[in-house]
Amino acid sequence: MKKTIVFIAFLMVISGLFGFEAIIGTGTSVTGTSAASPINVYFRSLHGQSVYTKAELNSAGIFGPVYITQLGFNIVGLPAVTMPNFVVRLKHTTATNVFTFVNADSLVTVYSNPAYLPTQTGWNLYNFSAPFLWNGTDNLLVDTAFGITSSYNRSGTVQYTSIENGYHYLINDNVNQTNIFDLGTAYFTRPNIKLVVEPAYNDLKLQ
Repeated sequence: MKKTIVFIAFLMVISGLFGFEAIIGTGTSVTGTSAASPINVYFRSLHGQSVYTKAELNSAGIFGPVYITQLGFNIVGLPAVTMPNFVVRLKHTTATNVFTFVNADSLVTVYSNPAYLPTQTGWNLYNFSAPFLWNGTDNLLVDTAFGITSSYNRSGTVQYTSIENGYHYLINDNVNQTNIFDLGTAYFTRPNIKLVVEPAYNDLKLQ
């Protein structure tokens, strides 16, 4: 028990001094080419959410308060269609899953791209416009969306971990789903994410 406490304290010190990256999610499964995921373009507009718990962040060596400066998905199959107005948004939440959509209150846009089309498989990291200060107490909500694409295509897959109510999404071919936070479908395909964090005492501009 004492050794465990010392090890956790050591991780806290190291992460605070240097900053580092960590992966949340250990699954190796891959979403289908017509299955909803943050970069799947089988439907022309998609909005999805997932929750990553404080316990999971702590297990990966992330202890708050700490700045998150980048987030990424492990892309296995590239989407064939450009995603307009692609956004990544974060917020603190007490929710432990996304059986229902988490509302938009206090949601922070940390990354936006007017015409997003990844060109490489593997971890695609998004550089935040401003760091997000995770408080170290709440769970972390990750929200992604894109507007109406020019066409649809069976493509865009990511690596995921199977978790009940791990990914909640809305899809539509005619209406932009970005700012709709109602109804939708909860599924088990929660995307694995990589977080890059920096110590909170760094002189970083907080959005």
